[in-house]
Amino acid sequence: RRVCILVHESCKAQDIADRKDPNVQFLLASGRWKEVLVPIDKGRSQICVATLYGVSGASNDNAKKEETERLLAAALLRLASMKKVPYVLTTDLNIDPKRMKILSKCIECNICHDIVCDKHQGNASPTYCKTNVKEGMTGEGTSRIDTIITNPAAANMVDDIDQIYGTALAFDHTPFK
Repeated sequence: RRVCILVHESCKAQDIADRKDPNVQFLLASGRWKEVLVPIDKGRSQICVATLYGVSGASNDNAKKEETERLLAAALLRLASMKKVPYVLTTDLNIDPKRMKILSKCIECNICHDIVCDKHQGNASPTYCKTNVKEGMTGEGTSRIDTIITNPAAANMVDDIDQIYGTALAFDHTPFK
């Protein structure tokens, strides 16, 4: 697997992955994680943006869930290391984030925030539908496997977050705005 992060051409995003860090080495070797530093506020500030793609089948296979948990743990260590630098980790975990023990513990310890779950007071909507996404989707073939995790510095910058349905009709995941 390989992941990518797309930014507007006017943003000069920089790859800042610390290739000497064993956790970063593990993440990079997986091909399921990418991290960049993006300038904001006309270049006066910056934000770290990362993405993590969990192992397909993690919802139904314990070994795949454990592998996704290890990947998430390494990504959360990286997020936590940024402390005061806003850090946003976008995810497709292939499993409900609430089922990830490491994420629950990090949220409990205020190391990170699941800002999608926070917005919905713990009851976030499904983000995946096998037969195309639509507002109000429920039932078989739907689940919440995507979310956005931030450190406290980034969480304080977020005013609102929404799932976008109208432009995602041909897809099986809802994008966030």
